[in-house]
Amino acid sequence: MRQRPKTVARMAALGVALMIFGTLTAVAQPRERMVDPEVRLETMMSHLTSELELTDDQAEKVRGILAEQIEKQGEMMEARRAGDREARRAMRTDMEKWRAETDTRMAEVLTEDQVEKYTKYMDKNRRGPRDGGGRRGRSGRRG
Repeated sequence: MRQRPKTVARMAALGVALMIFGTLTAVAQPRERMVDPEVRLETMMSHLTSELELTDDQAEKVRGILAEQIEKQGEMMEARRAGDREARRAMRTDMEKWRAETDTRMAEVLTEDQVEKYTKYMDKNRRGPRDGGGRRGRSGRRG
């Protein structure tokens, strides 16, 4: 009957080890979970093609605009990670200008009705999840 306390202790130690491993794994994942740019482009094209009912010509032009947008965004995110706080603020301003430029280019390709739908789609996606389940949780603070 003396075996049970040892078994319970071993199970508890195993449980603690699994919790630590799980925490370390979760902390290490955020950068790895970033979506591949090509996958992101295909996902956006799929949604926009169906929601905006793009013609083949429009789809080709939109693909080019979005590919540039995604590439530029990736470059900006890399620079943002390496920059200090002031550089990040300046980059945010640059990104907002660049997004407006992208929206203008899209408006040149799309019809009025499509621009309205595109704007709603992008606004929804730029806001991201609003249920409090983001990377930093409900409070918006780190750790």
